[in-house]
Amino acid sequence: MKYTFLLLFVFMLSIVAKSQETPNYKDLENKVLKDNKKSVVKKSIVITNEDANFFWPLYEEYNSKLNNLNTQYITLLKEYSERQGVLNFDQAMDLWEETMDVKQKLLKLDKKYYKKMVEGMSPIKVVSYFNIERELRTRIEIQLLSQMHETVASLE
Repeated sequence: MKYTFLLLFVFMLSIVAKSQETPNYKDLENKVLKDNKKSVVKKSIVITNEDANFFWPLYEEYNSKLNNLNTQYITLLKEYSERQGVLNFDQAMDLWEETMDVKQKLLKLDKKYYKKMVEGMSPIKVVSYFNIERELRTRIEIQLLSQMHETVASLE
């Protein structure tokens, strides 16, 4: 019994240690892109001087909020991965609901900034920008889920 308790305690400590290693979303962006996201946007979308005066301040504002939400999201994904197998039903449901809340906030943020951006730029450029954001999020999520799968597989 003491041995089981000790193992459980060590396991929980390792979860806490790993959760403190959760990277900032911006760090993951740079790792996945192998470049700065702003540079990728500049290379992908023709932004005139007129567009630039309007777009870049909104880009910075949006990305500040986006980084915070995406960091919350990856933290929840990692928490679920690290606690898989020890979560009870209620804990799993709480994590699921928190994750869905963050995803709803991300969607709301995208809609808000899409509306702001199309007020001063071509909708085609704005859609192109949000496609870059969506692709980046998808690539990062795939990378994280792949790492989580490897972690779970190694536990089996």
